[in-house]
Amino acid sequence: MLQSFIPCQVAGSTGISSLGKYIRWQPALEILACLKRRQVLPNVVTYSAAVNSCGRADEWPKATALLRQIDLAHVRSNTITYNATICAHDRMQKWTRAEALLQQLQRVALEAEVATLNSVMNVCEKGKLWKRVVMLLRTLAQSLRPNLVTRNTAVSGSREGGWRVAWALLFGGEGDGDLIGFNAAMAACQLQASWLQAQALLRTLRARHLRGDVVSYSSLVSACENWQVSSSVLQDMQLAKVPCDTTVQNSMISVWESGGWRQAQSFLCWSGLATIRADAISFNGLIRAAQHGYWAKAQLFLRLLPKQTLAADVISYNSAIQACGGVAEWQQASSLLQGFESRQLEADAMAFSTTMGVLAEAGQWPSALRQLDKLQQFRMESDVVACNMVLSASGLAEMEARRIFGELRARKVANIKTYNSMISLASQRGDWQQSLLLLADMADGTVQADGVTHSLIAEACAKALEWQQAVCSMGFVAKATQRDLFHLRLRLCKVASMAS
Repeated sequence: MLQSFIPCQVAGSTGISSLGKYIRWQPALEILACLKRRQVLPNVVTYSAAVNSCGRADEWPKATALLRQIDLAHVRSNTITYNATICAHDRMQKWTRAEALLQQLQRVALEAEVATLNSVMNVCEKGKLWKRVVMLLRTLAQSLRPNLVTRNTAVSGSREGGWRVAWALLFGGEGDGDLIGFNAAMAACQLQASWLQAQALLRTLRARHLRGDVVSYSSLVSACENWQVSSSVLQDMQLAKVPCDTTVQNSMISVWESGGWRQAQSFLCWSGLATIRADAISFNGLIRAAQHGYWAKAQLFLRLLPKQTLAADVISYNSAIQACGGVAEWQQASSLLQGFESRQLEADAMAFSTTMGVLAEAGQWPSALRQLDKLQQFRMESDVVACNMVLSASGLAEMEARRIFGELRARKVANIKTYNSMISLASQRGDWQQSLLLLADMADGTVQADGVTHSLIAEACAKALEWQQAVCSMGFVAKATQRDLFHLRLRLCKVASMAS
């Protein structure tokens, strides 16, 4: 049907370009095929329009295939064609293919434009490949003059490399830079919690008669090391008459978590910021701030979410469960875990592991093991910290302990606490041979025995009246710490008196 409507290259190119704007790549390719059937040879403009259509639709394999068709049709590609193909890879974060296209462009003796390298750098930035971003910038400087977009892309892409790299790129080029570049450098400071460097950037911004925005202050707040420092940043923001939004509010709550739930809650009513509507992230921050034993307050914040027409998510419930840990409120933790189903939320591995840890801490190891069974039932991996808490629970059966240990060992996540818990269980049974086998197993792996390990082994050997092995282990403890040795001697004396 399309054949009667496609008389020439110009009409075909126009039609393909129009379809590309509406992300309709399939009809665009149909028009291209129709041109070929009518023996109307598409030119580079037609192909570029088709590549752009595929690129807008994130169909990077189709865009790459069209580029190969251009070579087979003996049509000379231009920079526009390559730019469109690279942009398609940019949107899909295919940095290796984007770099390969850049090299191919240079091989066919086409001159790369600044926009071409900007696109490739953007792909690398999204892939957090900051070293490649810096390398591309150096390549660009040899043949082309980088523009402001180039520098900003490089600064943004170098965040993973730290604030020093971001600073070098921001201040290393020509010109003064703009707000986007400064915000990208401040984001690098945020990642490393370098609030002094972020403040210095804000001062430099003002010295260059540029006004910081919400993004600037949000990065600065997130970089702050404590809630006292963030308070001064907020005051500075108000003096600069920069409107606060939910992003800044949530950054503040995140920092204020270190001061406990009272500090985090008071922030919402402080300095007139209560006019900003809190979102689910705000309440999750408040719940996390109540994790240090304030389980009742955490549940209060959880109940406030529906009243604010907000839906609690998995993070909300996980944080509330963690608040039950310090005070061993295992019944509350179990109730919260059941709340996942009633609110049509799917509990994740953290929810089960955290509840398991709370139950183990309260000595409810049979219930903790049931949570472990659920993890295995749903094919989730248990948290090693929670498993260690179960292993250290009093009254745990040997068979169950071996099962948990075997799982952690198979996953290669067993750590020193795991082994010490198992050796402690063996010591309680007086099974000194099992203790030595566990020590040998540690030596074969990457776990390093400590003073506690040898102390437990010595105690197990002493209980079995294997004094030679006990003295040998005491020698290892003596190399560790004198304090461990002192406590071990006390325990061994107690064992010896009981044996006599």
